[in-house]
Formats: sequence, C-alpha cells, structure tokens
Amino acid sequence: MARNIEYNPSIIQTFANRLYSQANFIVFLFTILGFLSGAFFGFVLDGGGVGANDLHKITDDGTMLIYITICSVIIGLLGFAIGLSIAFRFKLQAQVALCQKTIEENTHRKA
Repeated sequence: MARNIEYNPSIIQTFANRLYSQANFIVFLFTILGFLSGAFFGFVLDGGGVGANDLHKITDDGTMLIYITICSVIIGLLGFAIGLSIAFRFKLQAQVALCQKTIEENTHRKA
C-alpha cells in the first residue's frame, strides 16, 4: 500500500544545514590530522625513536623541534586544502538542494 508523502521544505533546509556543518567539520578534521601527521613525520624524519635518549633530543639541539614544526605546518596546510576540497562538494550538494527547494516554492506560488 503506497502512502502519499507530502513535500516538506524544512527537510531540505535541515539537510542543507547539516551538509554545511559537516563541511566545516571536515576542514577542521583534515587540518588537525594533517598537523598531527606532520608532527609525527617530522619526528621520524629527524631520526626520533621511542627511547628516552631520543626524546631528549627535542630540547637539546632544537633541530627535531624545527623538523616537527616545519612538517606540521606543511602537512597541516595540505590537510586544510584537502579538507576544503571535500567541503566544497558538501556545500555544492547543499546548494543544489536549496536551489531545488526554491524552484519548488516558486513553482507553487505561480500555480
């Protein structure tokens, strides 16, 4: 038995709002993940290990701190760019839904 489903523009608006929230979260998430990955990569790049002797290198000569900082910033920016790219798709999908909602509203007004 088929039900008659009514058009509800608030559902489309809620969907668009959620997509925008997800887009903003994705930018934040990819930036943080990039920053943390860069810190780890910088630590490994300088020959960091897990022993106590390796960990004191961070403060002794400062080169490990420089590697960690540079790698964190570069890979963090890369993560930010990737996040923006993914977020753009979410925002575009939200805009398409809002456009369809507006078309439906304008069609009902003229009819």
